[in-house]
Amino acid sequence: MLLNFTFENWKSFQNQTEFSMLATESKHHEERLIRLNGPRNNQLAVVPIAALYGGNASGKTNFCSAIEFAQKQVVEIIQPDSPIPIEQSLIPVEDKKTLSRFEFTIQVGEDTFQYIFNITNQKVEEEKLTYESLNKEGNQDAHVLFHRRIGKSIDIRNKNANEKNRLEYVFQGTRDNQLFLNNSVTQNIDTYRPVYDWFKYQVRVIDSSAIINDASLYFNNGLDIGPALSDLDTGIAKLQLKDVPPNSMIPAIIATRIKKNLANGESKLLQNQNGDRFIVSNENGNTATKQLIAEHEHSDGESVAIPFSNEASGSQRLIDLLPAFFQLASKRSECVYIIDELDRSLHSNLAYHLIESYLTSCMPKNRSQLIFTAHDVQLMDKNLFRIDELWVTERDATGTTSLNPLSEFGHLDGSGNIKQKYLQGRLGGIPSLFPFLNLQP
Repeated sequence: MLLNFTFENWKSFQNQTEFSMLATESKHHEERLIRLNGPRNNQLAVVPIAALYGGNASGKTNFCSAIEFAQKQVVEIIQPDSPIPIEQSLIPVEDKKTLSRFEFTIQVGEDTFQYIFNITNQKVEEEKLTYESLNKEGNQDAHVLFHRRIGKSIDIRNKNANEKNRLEYVFQGTRDNQLFLNNSVTQNIDTYRPVYDWFKYQVRVIDSSAIINDASLYFNNGLDIGPALSDLDTGIAKLQLKDVPPNSMIPAIIATRIKKNLANGESKLLQNQNGDRFIVSNENGNTATKQLIAEHEHSDGESVAIPFSNEASGSQRLIDLLPAFFQLASKRSECVYIIDELDRSLHSNLAYHLIESYLTSCMPKNRSQLIFTAHDVQLMDKNLFRIDELWVTERDATGTTSLNPLSEFGHLDGSGNIKQKYLQGRLGGIPSLFPFLNLQP
């Protein structure tokens, strides 16, 4: 789970920005809060959902991309001497920052970790991993696992002398442009793997036009989203997979490249330039390609198969999102989905129903979380959200984004018309609009 995320100097977020999933003392919808063991036998309450609102170009997408960038730095291998693809603030200021900072406080199982890294486009300036635990008195203790500073300097704290020596040896081979967390796992040392695995397997960022390319979320493990599509009034009765020649979907050179990146038995859901969806699988070294087809049933009982590219954009978006909601609602799930423009192409009632269905499944023992951006103010409803689950992004005159929790407005908690106050501009996060059509008679 994500408890806190703090970042600085990323795109329009020039200043230090803190985002928290920790619940306030509000009693509103408290039955669905995630409960964790906290200091002095008190329970720590965490919200399962957060919605970010704001005007166009106010920084909502930049927030999502900050998490995605950090995730990629942790789990992907950067080539030697390659610049770090950091997208720092371009806002002209007198003292321009060259350092960007990313800080995560996460819950992995029953363990709490804080992971920090400060980077430029050339090197990692600082990297620190801390483990937080409760002592016998019930207070929170922080144990530094490693602290990397500028240059070839690192403080590794490990009671196992052999493991510490191995980690120090691996650090000497860690490049300036590479995170030590990444390299230690790459070198088959599992000391910090729980944190690495959280970034790799539990964090899933979906932008406004992306698809979930893990095909197993659609068709494996007994999951078939076809009935859900019918229940959600799309006109689709079920989804089918039709065997097709690999080169009919994508050029042969791309198919070969995809095959090389697939482990035996692994499948990926992809989309070609025509908008067709297809699944590519590695079956004992052979590439199998199946096209995704939507089947519609007419009133006379006849079925019609329609390629995915011919489906309405709202149906396509729903098919993209449903696997995420199925996984979020699973009691065993510990995933954190960050979805940009969740409401894109969806009717207000449909978007509301998706969110409501997830929240209905939330209980104190659940560990999944949903963070999303939206424009649809019909979702900004006290019957759906707690006040500490709503945030607004606002862009000032210089183009700098600030991220503000609506929990700062204590009078909104569980009462009042949040949507009306937001549209009136009393909560910030709305565009400043002026007449722009100067029509002459």
